[in-house]
Amino acid sequence: MTTKTKSKAVVPIIAKDAGMRAFNCEVTGEEVATADCLACAANGAPGCPTTAAFIHAIISDPRPHDFSQRLAKAHGANFGISVTELLYCPRKFRLKMAHSWMEKPSDYYARVLGTAFHAILEKYEGQGIAEERIITTFDYRGVKVLFSGKPDLVTYSGAGWLITDYKRTGWPPRNSYSYTCPKCYEIILSGITDRRKLKFYCEDCDEAFRRSQVHQIVHPPEARSSHAMQISLLALLLNKNEEQYASILEEKHGVIVADAPPAFSGKVVYLGPQKILPIPVGVDLEAARALLRARIDVLLRPELPPKEPLEGWECKYCPVAAQCDAAA
Repeated sequence: MTTKTKSKAVVPIIAKDAGMRAFNCEVTGEEVATADCLACAANGAPGCPTTAAFIHAIISDPRPHDFSQRLAKAHGANFGISVTELLYCPRKFRLKMAHSWMEKPSDYYARVLGTAFHAILEKYEGQGIAEERIITTFDYRGVKVLFSGKPDLVTYSGAGWLITDYKRTGWPPRNSYSYTCPKCYEIILSGITDRRKLKFYCEDCDEAFRRSQVHQIVHPPEARSSHAMQISLLALLLNKNEEQYASILEEKHGVIVADAPPAFSGKVVYLGPQKILPIPVGVDLEAARALLRARIDVLLRPELPPKEPLEGWECKYCPVAAQCDAAA
């Protein structure tokens, strides 16, 4: 369902029954109400891999599925979207506004873990600002759009603003490797993370080599592209709200922000199964603006957006995958 503005931009409307309507039972595969799932888990739930505490954590999530639209309405805007939602596939975003869906409790495992880690780490802010939502509004073809985001931690120093984001993951980024030909020194393999069963062949020299003959170059881990973009989008918001953040820093910590053009940098802290891996990332405000424009453009059109996930796993775990395929 949509409503048209005078500019012919189309604002999606959330269907009354949109949202997660029930769980998909881990044992029977049948639909089960969230309250019934919790009661079953509390009574032992034979064969179920979850627990009552885990089910309770899922259904007690304070953020509703229509959070951004509620926030937009509260600020007099027509349409709202957050940094996290902007990074989602735009087709999924629109379908979740129009449909209800079911998910298995186990689908929430990574999300619950991530929330738990954030709840611990956000207690620390040092001389910075932790978990403070940033909001900006702008006009797009006659539609007032509210764009928001909540950095995990923002600090300020002589080098400028630093945005830190925590990511709980079972697969943190790893070193990558390149290999050059021992004769012409051209790169014959690059971006390698799995060094098993590699074959080294130089097309320029038309010759194969053994591992011991080629030259290996080690590249340190890099933040995933979507995580780096998240930092840039948050920096875009901070750039619009620098005075507000500067006032908070001065009031809370006595930190004075220099009266100069702002500079931004970022750090993604990966919380892996065995170690913590902090990775610095650059900020690209122009790339962030371009993605914001592109996403808003497709989201405010009458037709359903195309599939455009930034991460390959998103389609695999999409709760509205069936609706997506049916609408194709």
